[in-house]
Amino acid sequence: MIDDKVYSELVDVLEQLLSVINSLLSQENSYKLKQNKSEAESWLEYLQNNNSIASLKALEDEISDRLFYAFDFSFSNSALDKERVDLMKLFLKKSFEYRTVYKQSNGYICDCCERTSIDISSDKQLQTVKEFFELNIQKGTFVNVTQKKPYYEFIGKDGVSYKNFADYWYVCNSCGCLWEFKLPDFPANGFVKKHFEGIDKYKGKLCIEMEESFN
Repeated sequence: MIDDKVYSELVDVLEQLLSVINSLLSQENSYKLKQNKSEAESWLEYLQNNNSIASLKALEDEISDRLFYAFDFSFSNSALDKERVDLMKLFLKKSFEYRTVYKQSNGYICDCCERTSIDISSDKQLQTVKEFFELNIQKGTFVNVTQKKPYYEFIGKDGVSYKNFADYWYVCNSCGCLWEFKLPDFPANGFVKKHFEGIDKYKGKLCIEMEESFN
């Protein structure tokens, strides 16, 4: 869970952002401003309903992406418009600093607690996932493990039992979490599943607060 004080500060930043955008909209009727307002409202709603570390990382990534591609430019030369951009940057700064302190204080050298299970439905997602695992293998944070169990079992028309296994399994040396990675065969999606309890009921620190994300 996010620290109460930090959580309150992050909510306050987004509320300030919405207030500034509303003030700007009272001065000019801009489509981009309306889009920024709509997305800021969704960011605030998401934060109000999700206060785990992984949720914060996901929101930070979303705001960073939208700031870079859509909102990090001036709609006007006013001080109010500069404040709009500065507030989004302030949220990112506060979020990153808190996540860094959280990991250090809990002794994590990994970022497993900031990751969730996903479906892989595009080449871009696949590349991102591959880079994540490859980097952690190179650093020695993750190690390959043998396949533990099939992700799907069924009885065929021939009466034979079939089992489908993921392509890769990894275990984190820092927190003990187990990762299951199935490559996509487009148009069939792949997936990444995180088993927070780790391997064989598993030794090491556990990302307990993330349990709901992996159900």
